[in-house]
Amino acid sequence: MTASPVARSVRAARRTAAAGATLALLCSGALVAAVAPAGAAGWVAPSATDSIPVDHVQLGTASVVMSPDGSATAVWLDSTALTPDGGFAIRYATRSAGGPWSEGPAALASDPRDTADAPQVAVDKDGRVTVAWVQHRITGGDDVFVSDRPASGSWTEARTVSDSAKDAKQVQVATNDSSTVTVGWTSTWVDDSDVDHSQIQAAQRLTGQAWGPVQDVSQSDIGATNPHLAGGSNKFVMGWTEKGATDKVVSSQQIEGFIKWSQWTDHTDAADGDSDASDVAMDGTGDAAVLWQSTKSGVDQVFAQVNPLNADWGDVRQLSGAGQDAGSGVLAVNPGGKFLASWSRTDGTYRRVQASWFNADTDSWTSAAGTGLDVKVATADGNADPVDAVVDDAGLPTLLVGTETGSSQSFRDDDLNGVWGKIVNFQPAIPVSVSRDTDGDVSAVSQQADGTLVERIFDNSGPVATTKAPTSVVTTATTVRPSWSATDTWSPIASYQLQRSSAPWNGGFSSYANYGASTTDTTKSYGTGSGRTYCYRVVATDTAGNVGVPSAQRCTTTPVDERSMKRSTHTEWRKKHGKKLRVTVRDWASGSSSLAYKKTYTSASRKGSALSIGGVRAKSLQVRVLGGRGQGSVSLYFAATRLGTWSLSRSRTQVLTLSKTLSTERTGTVTLKVASSGKPVRVDAVSAVKTAVPAP
Repeated sequence: MTASPVARSVRAARRTAAAGATLALLCSGALVAAVAPAGAAGWVAPSATDSIPVDHVQLGTASVVMSPDGSATAVWLDSTALTPDGGFAIRYATRSAGGPWSEGPAALASDPRDTADAPQVAVDKDGRVTVAWVQHRITGGDDVFVSDRPASGSWTEARTVSDSAKDAKQVQVATNDSSTVTVGWTSTWVDDSDVDHSQIQAAQRLTGQAWGPVQDVSQSDIGATNPHLAGGSNKFVMGWTEKGATDKVVSSQQIEGFIKWSQWTDHTDAADGDSDASDVAMDGTGDAAVLWQSTKSGVDQVFAQVNPLNADWGDVRQLSGAGQDAGSGVLAVNPGGKFLASWSRTDGTYRRVQASWFNADTDSWTSAAGTGLDVKVATADGNADPVDAVVDDAGLPTLLVGTETGSSQSFRDDDLNGVWGKIVNFQPAIPVSVSRDTDGDVSAVSQQADGTLVERIFDNSGPVATTKAPTSVVTTATTVRPSWSATDTWSPIASYQLQRSSAPWNGGFSSYANYGASTTDTTKSYGTGSGRTYCYRVVATDTAGNVGVPSAQRCTTTPVDERSMKRSTHTEWRKKHGKKLRVTVRDWASGSSSLAYKKTYTSASRKGSALSIGGVRAKSLQVRVLGGRGQGSVSLYFAATRLGTWSLSRSRTQVLTLSKTLSTERTGTVTLKVASSGKPVRVDAVSAVKTAVPAP
């Protein structure tokens, strides 16, 4: 089946153009960062204020990758730094997560006289970016060159990794979960008997090491071409087309550190006619998949095969329906093994994009599902082809589709029910690539008709909220004023939801619950009661509809007033009406002070006089007392264990806080005893501070 010129040019550029040919069309434009909310929920529209000059971008030569932390790198062929022979140099631009794009100061090249083909880019889990390209040497020959840059670092000097005795083309680059990088390509040469040869070769750089030697992936005596490369776990998989009496699709796998690739697997049946490799993918455990198209009974059909880890390849499955041509396949997978295959299939009039999921539990692919382009687009020509796809950790896919009318459209199946919704339409535009970060945010890049590279972000991550107040461990105020804020990489904050949990001095915490209505405010005052601990956290929502996780909580405790404590008494013999009587005498007397909590305190001067309150649940205790001239000493007990004794004598009247932390949060009776004799001790309040609070 014949794909659209747009789809063909983009996929050819992603494989660095067959035979090393360069695309002739030059464009002028800008690379634009996404900063403002778009009309469709989740997507962020570009802002022209964040554009940077990107002159003369060759059509279909851009390659963009999003790093795990949300930063991104773009590379492309640019003629602003023409080589002496009028060739093209590789330029790059970078941005931080949510930041503006900034073009690099120099081209990536080992010799300014050389010219290059469309670059390929990959990023590992540590954020190291590797760019690979074919460089046409002024001295003759086509070599594969690489340059890499660690996160927040500088580019290494470009160097060749291919066999200098052979010409290279169709470069691919991939990383795996161990941050090993592999570059694959097609090598061509003519032997002494004037016979043409083509072979798939590769080179590898282990983490922290130099690039290794050239590795043979395919046999050298067959016509191998059109390689596709993917990595996962500590492995890589390469699939390619072998030319012959009947073209077939072959793959090989390799464990990092081993020069030899595994025995070749022929996935095709000669009875199905000529076949051509479409894509490969590998998940985080090392499961691999190969996608291809074969001309079966004169009709192009799409096939797939999956290789579970430590098992043989499964059955070959035909994914596209019989009777109409299908092709232009794209594979994607998430680390958990959610494989997505997409392709275009003609309905007799137009090419429609279809998709299928692989179910590892049943070892089967779902029935082909339309993506929305099964419904004719509004323009006169409804032909469409998939260009790129990603699947996030939750299994949610994003599919980038190009149409023959020059539009680039993105689709998501957010409910994983096979119903795809068209999320954003870049029109007119040529699709470039989609990639994602670890939060599931997706970068979709297209090239406008004027050459402008436009990035749009599907904001899939929620805001990061912070509860700023309360900050005091204990408060005597009658109100508490929590405050909060939030940040979001891609979208503005739309609203906040404050949540509260509280506990009495003698009990546990309630579950967190929404406290008040959703608001745009960032602070508010609420009343307090005595002897309670109040904990607050906040959940923020951005304008894309993402709800963040609850913030870390902040808590404050109000004291138990001394009037809630049991006061000791003692008995004395007294004469009354000439008789000696045994009477009960109160040890404690009430007083008032503007310095005291609730403006009251209680005092005693008789040694051994006690104030107590039972059932207190606390990790630490804070006792408010009034110190001053002539004041005595007081001892603090918890569950009959003395925690300490303090003198309250000071040069002036003032509030003192007696603090003691327990080894664990416990429940018991708090007792205060006068340790001196004849000197007053004034007690104001006790705070039971808890630390075993609910986790956010």
